[in-house]
Amino acid sequence: MRIVVLILSLIICGGFVVAQQDKISFNYDKAKYSEIAQKRFKDLCAKEKNKNIPVFSTVPLIDRFKIEELDFISIPIFSWKKKPYKCGDNLEFLLELKQDLLFQEVLIVKKEGNIRVGKFDIFDSYNEENRRKDSINNLEFSLHGRPVQSDTKKVDKNLHKYIKENPEVFVFMIKGLHGYWAVIDGEIVKLISGMCGIKGKNGSYFICENYGQAFINDIINDSFRTGYEYIGCSGCEINEKVEIEIK
Repeated sequence: MRIVVLILSLIICGGFVVAQQDKISFNYDKAKYSEIAQKRFKDLCAKEKNKNIPVFSTVPLIDRFKIEELDFISIPIFSWKKKPYKCGDNLEFLLELKQDLLFQEVLIVKKEGNIRVGKFDIFDSYNEENRRKDSINNLEFSLHGRPVQSDTKKVDKNLHKYIKENPEVFVFMIKGLHGYWAVIDGEIVKLISGMCGIKGKNGSYFICENYGQAFINDIINDSFRTGYEYIGCSGCEINEKVEIEIK
Protein backbone atom coordinates (compact mmCIF):
# COMPACT_ATOMS: atom_id res chain seq x y z
CA MET A 1 0.00 0.00 0.00
CA ARG A 2 2.81 2.37 0.92
CA ILE A 3 4.51 1.68 -2.40
CA VAL A 4 1.31 2.57 -4.30
CA VAL A 5 0.95 5.82 -2.34
CA LEU A 6 4.60 6.65 -3.03
CA ILE A 7 4.18 6.05 -6.77
CA LEU A 8 1.04 8.19 -6.87
CA SER A 9 2.84 10.95 -4.98
CA LEU A 10 5.71 10.88 -7.46
CA ILE A 11 3.29 11.07 -10.39
CA ILE A 12 1.43 13.99 -8.85
CA CYS A 13 4.66 15.80 -7.98
CA GLY A 14 6.03 15.13 -11.43
CA GLY A 15 2.92 16.61 -12.99
CA PHE A 16 3.25 19.62 -10.71
CA VAL A 17 6.82 20.26 -11.88
CA VAL A 18 5.81 20.09 -15.55
CA ALA A 19 2.96 22.50 -14.91
CA GLN A 20 5.34 24.90 -13.21
CA GLN A 21 7.74 24.77 -16.16
CA ASP A 22 4.94 26.05 -18.40
CA LYS A 23 4.89 29.33 -16.44
CA ILE A 24 7.81 31.63 -15.69
CA SER A 25 7.48 34.53 -13.24
CA PHE A 26 9.53 37.71 -13.27
CA ASN A 27 9.52 40.35 -10.54
CA TYR A 28 9.84 43.78 -12.15
CA ASP A 29 10.39 46.82 -9.94
CA LYS A 30 9.47 49.65 -12.30
CA ALA A 31 10.04 52.32 -9.64
CA LYS A 32 13.67 51.27 -9.06
CA TYR A 33 14.45 51.25 -12.78
CA SER A 34 12.94 54.72 -13.09
CA GLU A 35 14.87 55.96 -10.04
CA ILE A 36 18.19 54.91 -11.58
CA ALA A 37 17.19 56.41 -14.94
CA GLN A 38 16.37 59.81 -13.43
CA LYS A 39 19.56 59.83 -11.38
CA ARG A 40 21.64 59.11 -14.49
CA PHE A 41 19.76 61.81 -16.41
CA LYS A 42 20.67 64.37 -13.76
CA ASP A 43 24.32 63.26 -13.95
CA LEU A 44 24.34 63.69 -17.74
CA CYS A 45 22.70 67.10 -17.45
CA ALA A 46 25.36 68.15 -14.94
CA LYS A 47 28.04 67.16 -17.47
CA GLU A 48 26.23 69.19 -20.13
CA LYS A 49 26.22 72.22 -17.86
CA ASN A 50 29.84 71.89 -16.71
CA LYS A 51 31.35 71.19 -20.13
CA ASN A 52 28.76 73.09 -22.18
CA ILE A 53 28.63 70.12 -24.57
CA PRO A 54 25.16 68.77 -25.49
CA VAL A 55 24.70 65.11 -24.57
CA PHE A 56 21.27 64.44 -26.08
CA SER A 57 21.08 66.80 -29.08
CA THR A 58 22.63 69.93 -30.58
CA VAL A 59 21.13 72.01 -27.79
CA PRO A 60 21.57 71.11 -24.09
CA LEU A 61 18.38 69.41 -22.96
CA ILE A 62 18.51 71.06 -19.56
CA ASP A 63 18.15 74.46 -21.29
CA ARG A 64 14.98 73.35 -23.06
CA PHE A 65 13.04 71.53 -20.34
CA LYS A 66 12.64 71.29 -16.60
CA ILE A 67 12.95 67.78 -15.20
CA GLU A 68 9.36 67.86 -13.92
CA GLU A 69 8.21 68.35 -17.53
CA LEU A 70 9.70 65.02 -18.55
CA ASP A 71 8.84 61.34 -18.26
CA PHE A 72 11.47 58.60 -18.27
CA ILE A 73 10.61 55.26 -19.84
CA SER A 74 13.03 52.56 -18.66
CA ILE A 75 13.48 49.57 -20.93
CA PRO A 76 15.26 46.67 -19.17
CA ILE A 77 17.87 44.70 -21.11
CA PHE A 78 18.12 40.96 -20.50
CA SER A 79 21.05 38.60 -21.07
CA TRP A 80 21.12 34.90 -21.92
CA LYS A 81 21.42 31.73 -19.92
CA LYS A 82 24.38 29.59 -20.97
CA LYS A 83 22.19 27.00 -22.64
CA PRO A 84 22.53 25.69 -26.22
CA TYR A 85 19.84 26.75 -28.65
CA LYS A 86 18.21 24.52 -31.26
CA CYS A 87 15.76 25.63 -33.94
CA GLY A 88 12.29 25.73 -32.38
CA ASP A 89 13.45 26.09 -28.76
CA ASN A 90 11.47 28.48 -26.60
CA LEU A 91 12.98 31.92 -26.13
CA GLU A 92 11.46 32.04 -22.64
CA PHE A 93 13.77 29.27 -21.37
CA LEU A 94 16.88 30.95 -22.81
CA LEU A 95 16.57 34.42 -21.32
CA GLU A 96 18.05 35.37 -17.95
CA LEU A 97 14.97 37.13 -16.62
CA LYS A 98 16.36 38.99 -13.65
CA GLN A 99 16.59 42.64 -12.74
CA ASP A 100 19.74 44.57 -13.56
CA LEU A 101 19.08 48.25 -12.88
CA LEU A 102 22.41 49.25 -14.44
CA PHE A 103 21.61 47.62 -17.79
CA GLN A 104 18.78 49.50 -19.48
CA GLU A 105 17.80 51.93 -22.22
CA VAL A 106 15.91 55.09 -21.29
CA LEU A 107 13.53 57.13 -23.45
CA ILE A 108 13.04 60.78 -22.45
CA VAL A 109 9.52 62.00 -23.21
CA LYS A 110 8.01 65.45 -22.83
CA LYS A 111 4.79 65.00 -20.86
CA GLU A 112 2.94 67.69 -22.78
CA GLY A 113 2.25 66.35 -26.24
CA ASN A 114 3.90 62.97 -25.49
CA ILE A 115 6.94 63.89 -27.61
CA ARG A 116 10.22 61.98 -27.37
CA VAL A 117 13.06 64.45 -26.87
CA GLY A 118 15.99 62.14 -26.17
CA LYS A 119 17.35 58.71 -25.35
CA PHE A 120 20.32 57.37 -23.42
CA ASP A 121 21.75 54.03 -22.35
CA ILE A 122 22.95 52.64 -19.03
CA PHE A 123 25.42 49.87 -19.79
CA ASP A 124 27.35 49.82 -16.50
CA SER A 125 26.90 46.10 -15.80
CA TYR A 126 27.76 45.17 -19.39
CA ASN A 127 30.90 47.32 -19.41
CA GLU A 128 32.03 46.03 -16.03
CA GLU A 129 31.67 42.41 -17.19
CA ASN A 130 33.77 43.17 -20.27
CA ARG A 131 36.43 44.85 -18.16
CA ARG A 132 36.58 41.72 -16.01
CA LYS A 133 36.95 39.47 -19.06
CA ASP A 134 39.64 41.72 -20.54
CA SER A 135 41.54 41.64 -17.26
CA ILE A 136 41.47 37.83 -17.20
CA ASN A 137 42.71 37.74 -20.80
CA ASN A 138 45.39 40.37 -20.08
CA LEU A 139 43.90 42.80 -22.58
CA GLU A 140 44.68 46.41 -21.79
CA PHE A 141 42.34 47.79 -24.43
CA SER A 142 39.45 46.25 -26.31
CA LEU A 143 36.47 47.48 -28.27
CA HIS A 144 33.01 46.22 -27.40
CA GLY A 145 30.06 47.26 -29.52
CA ARG A 146 26.64 48.23 -28.29
CA PRO A 147 25.07 45.25 -26.51
CA VAL A 148 21.72 45.90 -28.22
CA GLN A 149 20.91 46.93 -31.77
CA SER A 150 18.49 49.55 -33.08
CA ASP A 151 15.05 48.74 -34.46
CA THR A 152 13.34 49.86 -37.66
CA LYS A 153 12.72 53.61 -37.89
CA LYS A 154 8.95 53.16 -37.60
CA VAL A 155 9.15 51.11 -34.40
CA ASP A 156 11.83 53.35 -32.88
CA LYS A 157 9.89 56.52 -33.69
CA ASN A 158 6.56 55.34 -32.23
CA LEU A 159 7.70 53.13 -29.35
CA HIS A 160 7.16 55.69 -26.58
CA LYS A 161 3.60 56.29 -27.78
CA TYR A 162 2.94 52.55 -27.91
CA ILE A 163 4.20 52.11 -24.34
CA LYS A 164 2.08 55.01 -23.07
CA GLU A 165 -1.02 53.66 -24.81
CA ASN A 166 -0.43 50.08 -23.61
CA PRO A 167 0.66 50.29 -19.95
CA GLU A 168 -0.12 46.59 -19.43
CA VAL A 169 2.54 45.58 -21.98
CA PHE A 170 6.03 44.93 -20.58
CA VAL A 171 8.68 46.11 -23.08
CA PHE A 172 12.35 45.07 -22.91
CA MET A 173 15.47 44.49 -25.02
CA ILE A 174 17.68 41.41 -25.43
CA LYS A 175 21.47 41.49 -25.47
CA GLY A 176 22.81 40.90 -28.97
CA LEU A 177 19.48 41.20 -30.77
CA HIS A 178 17.77 44.01 -32.66
CA GLY A 179 15.05 46.24 -31.34
CA TYR A 180 12.31 45.82 -28.83
CA TRP A 181 10.51 42.82 -27.37
CA ALA A 182 7.50 42.58 -25.09
CA VAL A 183 5.31 40.36 -22.98
CA ILE A 184 1.72 40.50 -24.25
CA ASP A 185 -0.91 38.26 -22.65
CA GLY A 186 1.86 36.11 -21.13
CA GLU A 187 3.69 35.62 -24.43
CA ILE A 188 7.11 36.98 -25.40
CA VAL A 189 6.82 38.75 -28.74
CA LYS A 190 9.02 40.78 -31.07
CA LEU A 191 7.57 44.24 -31.63
CA ILE A 192 7.29 44.97 -35.34
CA SER A 193 5.66 47.65 -37.47
CA GLY A 194 2.31 46.60 -38.94
CA MET A 195 -0.39 48.23 -41.04
CA CYS A 196 -2.10 49.62 -37.94
CA GLY A 197 1.00 50.49 -35.93
CA ILE A 198 3.22 48.40 -33.67
CA LYS A 199 2.21 44.79 -33.08
CA GLY A 200 3.77 41.64 -31.64
CA LYS A 201 5.04 38.53 -33.40
CA ASN A 202 5.77 35.32 -31.48
CA GLY A 203 9.30 35.78 -30.15
CA SER A 204 10.41 32.15 -30.32
CA TYR A 205 9.29 31.90 -33.93
CA PHE A 206 10.92 35.24 -34.75
CA ILE A 207 14.41 34.25 -33.54
CA CYS A 208 14.11 30.85 -35.22
CA GLU A 209 13.13 32.33 -38.58
CA ASN A 210 15.21 35.53 -38.58
CA TYR A 211 18.35 34.70 -36.58
CA GLY A 212 18.79 30.94 -36.69
CA GLN A 213 20.68 28.42 -34.61
CA ALA A 214 24.27 29.50 -35.31
CA PHE A 215 23.61 33.18 -34.62
CA ILE A 216 21.76 32.65 -31.33
CA ASN A 217 24.40 30.23 -30.01
CA ASP A 218 27.19 32.65 -30.90
CA ILE A 219 25.37 35.49 -29.14
CA ILE A 220 24.76 33.31 -26.07
CA ASN A 221 28.48 32.44 -25.93
CA ASP A 222 29.75 35.96 -26.78
CA SER A 223 31.46 34.64 -29.89
CA PHE A 224 29.82 36.56 -32.74
CA ARG A 225 31.70 35.95 -36.01
CA THR A 226 32.28 38.90 -38.32
CA GLY A 227 32.05 38.10 -42.01
CA TYR A 228 30.16 34.87 -41.32
CA GLU A 229 26.89 34.38 -43.19
CA TYR A 230 24.25 33.57 -40.60
CA ILE A 231 20.97 32.16 -41.86
CA GLY A 232 17.63 31.59 -40.17
CA CYS A 233 16.13 28.16 -39.57
CA SER A 234 13.69 26.72 -42.10
CA GLY A 235 10.31 25.18 -41.28
CA CYS A 236 10.28 26.63 -37.77
CA GLU A 237 7.98 24.90 -35.27
CA ILE A 238 7.99 26.01 -31.65
CA ASN A 239 8.27 23.19 -29.14
CA GLU A 240 5.73 24.31 -26.55
CA LYS A 241 3.81 27.28 -25.24
CA VAL A 242 5.25 29.04 -22.18
CA GLU A 243 3.54 31.77 -20.14
CA ILE A 244 5.46 34.70 -18.68
CA GLU A 245 4.02 36.32 -15.57
CA ILE A 246 5.16 39.85 -14.73
CA LYS A 247 4.77 40.68 -11.05
